[in-house]
Amino acid sequence: MSKLLSLLFALGLVVLQSTATLAQAEGDRESLSSAQPGAFDRQHPEVASLMNAFGGAHGTLLEQLHTSPGGSIEQDVYNQLLNSLRSGTEQATTLQTSMESLAAVAPEVAEALAWGDQFERALLDIYADDQITDKAAAVDQAVTRYQNRTEAALPVEPKFMMASGHEGHSMEMDDGHHSMMFRSSFPNANGLMWASQWLEIAVFDPILFYDTPEERAEGVAVVVSRYRELLEEAPANFPAEMPTPAAVSPELVRVHPQAAAIIDNVHKLYDAVADVLADQQSGDKAPALTAALRDMRDPEHMAVSEYDWILNSLRNGIYFQGGPAIGRLETSERNRSGHGDHGNMVMPGMGGPSGTGMPEEAMPDAGDQAAPPDQGVDHSNH
Repeated sequence: MSKLLSLLFALGLVVLQSTATLAQAEGDRESLSSAQPGAFDRQHPEVASLMNAFGGAHGTLLEQLHTSPGGSIEQDVYNQLLNSLRSGTEQATTLQTSMESLAAVAPEVAEALAWGDQFERALLDIYADDQITDKAAAVDQAVTRYQNRTEAALPVEPKFMMASGHEGHSMEMDDGHHSMMFRSSFPNANGLMWASQWLEIAVFDPILFYDTPEERAEGVAVVVSRYRELLEEAPANFPAEMPTPAAVSPELVRVHPQAAAIIDNVHKLYDAVADVLADQQSGDKAPALTAALRDMRDPEHMAVSEYDWILNSLRNGIYFQGGPAIGRLETSERNRSGHGDHGNMVMPGMGGPSGTGMPEEAMPDAGDQAAPPDQGVDHSNH
């Protein structure tokens, strides 16, 4: 912590200016929608508590990467964060604290991440606020208001950063030098972050799919149970690929494709920031962080059609991304090898390729057999 305080003291006025910018991005959620701020937190307190907890965990990871990117991240820090998430204990280091540290180096990057987090929570508030009857219009309004803050907003155009993994791809951010640096250097910490991103995406699926409050509450409880399974069997059950909306919450993509693309882009920016901070060979992080944000803000950089976005996401494997929110997969729906330590683990997911909304090209081979959904959920309308 002393290193961080020394850095903040040395930067002085820059910190104050960047923190003020960050505070604007983390301002009242009312700037995004007319929903009651915190409506979702009050309706689903367990999920809200988990989100706050892993927000602090992400904050701790970013701060450690920024100040002490050493081996302790993969051991002591990882174990501390994992245990705190299992117990629901919030970190002393919050996401805002780490963002203030990041803002001292790259204020625009910190602002974009903070604004993206506010957008995501605003969408959840819209669906939790019973006073808002036209949810689609409210989400469209939130997308517009989010985009209006041009200095902080990421585009609604979907991007496909080809993640390294089972088919030898590599994720392209800025010049590619930092690509997958966090994942390769700190695989357990990276998996913990991806597991939490899975929950952030997954919670939308039952909220959008079910019709009654009782069904939605039960569906959210199933999602929370799946997330706790990831933590209890960590790191073996962590996602092996970055979770994407198409694989985890197809209902979010179907109903609100632009909002889904924004959330996906924010998560991609988080990954890119972690990659840059994890590079111990690079002294000045600011240029690489700025380049990563520039690429993410460019609507044409790595842009793909909505169809190709969904197709490519599914080709990375639903199972390997943690599985969809509702149902269960006993093994990969793709006929290809994955991380060996995943074995035949039970992961959240749909009960097979039928009803997943997959394009034909992304369908699993006929020999793949998935277990039936344990909740009897029919996603055939996805």
